[in-house]
Amino acid sequence: MNIIQINEYCGMGSTGRICLELAKMMEKKGHNCRIIYGRKKATKESGEYGMRMTSSFGVYIHGVETRILDNHAFASTFETLRLLFFLKIYKPDLIHLHNLHGYYINVAVLFRYIITNKIPVIWTLHDCWSMTGHCSHFYHIGCNKWISGCHNCQQKKEYPASLVFDKSKKNWEKKKKIFTSLDCAVIVTPSIWLSELVNKSYLNKYQIKVVPNGIDLNVFYPRDDSMFSKKFGYKKIILGVSNVWTENKGIYDFINLVDMLDASKFQIVLVGEVKKDFEIPSNIYIIDRTDSTDELAKIYSSADIYVDLSKIEVLGTTIIEAMACGCPIVTYGAGGNSESIGEYGGRIIEKQNLSSVVDAIQQMAFLDKNVIRGACVQQAKIFSKEKMLENYYLLYKKLVNYE
Repeated sequence: MNIIQINEYCGMGSTGRICLELAKMMEKKGHNCRIIYGRKKATKESGEYGMRMTSSFGVYIHGVETRILDNHAFASTFETLRLLFFLKIYKPDLIHLHNLHGYYINVAVLFRYIITNKIPVIWTLHDCWSMTGHCSHFYHIGCNKWISGCHNCQQKKEYPASLVFDKSKKNWEKKKKIFTSLDCAVIVTPSIWLSELVNKSYLNKYQIKVVPNGIDLNVFYPRDDSMFSKKFGYKKIILGVSNVWTENKGIYDFINLVDMLDASKFQIVLVGEVKKDFEIPSNIYIIDRTDSTDELAKIYSSADIYVDLSKIEVLGTTIIEAMACGCPIVTYGAGGNSESIGEYGGRIIEKQNLSSVVDAIQQMAFLDKNVIRGACVQQAKIFSKEKMLENYYLLYKKLVNYE
């Protein structure tokens, strides 16, 4: 089989790592798999599988068009034509789509080629962007316009932000027409929660499968590591991880959390890129975004509690990674998070209530760590990389009629 994956990133972030694991799996099984990606450099490990389809300047131009014209994913025409030239040479038996947002691709041009050449498609949805006229998540604001037709978008200035026009109505209509035109496609969601939303959208014409994100349990496991002990002594480490910290990822809640926890007992550590427009208190310790899974596993293992304050999460891969390293979870019940932690992985705060978060942290921080660690590791085993890869391989074979 010749498989092409298309995604925003290659090898980095949760979606980029999933692409890489799928490519490595296909190679081991004697097949070919390449990752076409749009942004930043591929990690060293994934370089041999990846091909970047646009430059940083191209991403910038796409971003400018999005800000002014609200035409996200309908720019980058030249870059997408370059992609089609590669597809003509590679002749994929199947195309596996991931994130098509991210300022790098023209979906109209891409789908026209797929339809013309009758190429089977698996499309893994990592958020809700494919169902809306603009935003990537709507659940946290209680918006249901996406079901029958977006208009007057409440989140026009949220990612992918438009600062001038609101074309959410036209974009919804265009995306519906384009995204429902495939002859052979399967929609994959990482959580039951997201599959239920897809069933209410125009994408419900396709078969929908739930394949939870899987992690490498040979990388994410409890380490005998106390990397923060020299710096913070015996303080309890409250950890948060994100590729980029935004309001939706809970950065303001973490800032407020500082004043609600006893500074002599607790230390907040955040991993990921923090934009300059956020004023981070000096007593929040920042670690720049890391693409080293080994380093990330050591960070998880050194924390006492992993806290996810996102307004919305499809499944919460970082939650699973933290649990696999023996770190218990405190999280809002946003999206598919409850599917991640189960009964024993930690505490779910049903409403976005910081006082309840503080109560849960104070209760859990001083429990027997060995008991909690064992329960977390067991819960994480449900989400092994091997299970995820086997589920995708069966889908690949089914769609291309491979025996």
